[in-house]
Amino acid sequence: RGKNSSRIIDRLHLAMPQPRDQKVRPPCIPQEALEKRQAMVGERRRTLRDEEVEGGEDWSLDLKREYQLRDNTQRYDIVPEIMYGKNVADFIDEDIAKRLDELEEEEGQ
Repeated sequence: RGKNSSRIIDRLHLAMPQPRDQKVRPPCIPQEALEKRQAMVGERRRTLRDEEVEGGEDWSLDLKREYQLRDNTQRYDIVPEIMYGKNVADFIDEDIAKRLDELEEEEGQ
């Protein structure tokens, strides 16, 4: 033990209650809590490990499943790539393959 642990232990007090009479005082658990506990006896919460075992080699961890967003439909949206403060997708030409084919045809003639 170091200096700090002895200082902390000196400030702690562990109370050990002493029985004051022979009366039995069992824990008081509300009836609703007991009913809920008994309803959950057969059920077991499904964990990621359960899914991993069922999925076998094809299973992969889906971290986006736990994202908490205002609109859950955006959970799996692709995050844009930003370079020099600009969105890279803004500079991609969707018709580039078509234009390349046209240029190759012109050069072939």
